[in-house]
Amino acid sequence: MANKTFDPAADVDTKTLSLADLVVALKAATGNDDESMKKRAQYEAEAYERLEEKENTKHPGISVFSHPEGEQLRPKAKLRCKMVWVGEELWPETETPDEIALLNSAEPGIFTYHKTDGTLETLTITADRGPAGNVTALSFGFPCRGDNKHNQPSKIAMLREVQGQTSREDELLAEIAALRAARSLEPAV
Repeated sequence: MANKTFDPAADVDTKTLSLADLVVALKAATGNDDESMKKRAQYEAEAYERLEEKENTKHPGISVFSHPEGEQLRPKAKLRCKMVWVGEELWPETETPDEIALLNSAEPGIFTYHKTDGTLETLTITADRGPAGNVTALSFGFPCRGDNKHNQPSKIAMLREVQGQTSREDELLAEIAALRAARSLEPAV
């Protein structure tokens, strides 16, 4: 194979290649020409649209914090005022419909409730009132630090007890107890 040397005059006439032609050639080689830039801009615009596209825009609002039908078909009630549970403000988005109903029916006072181990504890509900005497905030407080943090009932169980309400579970347990008692009175066959 013969040793070939590079001869610029033989391959390209450098005197006929202008600076503008060189810039165009470099842009085309690096993808910075007008056509490449238009394609890139179109691709980036489509990618941005895909990123900004909202998913699940017709969500029914069904969650553990909603009614079974969802927020669209059956919105839950709003809290009647600002509510603070042991120093933490409550928000309707993180409360179930049952919790909201019980919180809205709460009145200020000092109440006793049973912890899950059977011991009695005190729930204090205090109200902040506006100039017209209307309740603007309710604060719920009970001992829950140190040794008192154990065996606390759920918010629903606590509020039902202090408001004198029974749960469906309590009603079913009472019905079972009554049926068992009636059955034990039946003569043996």
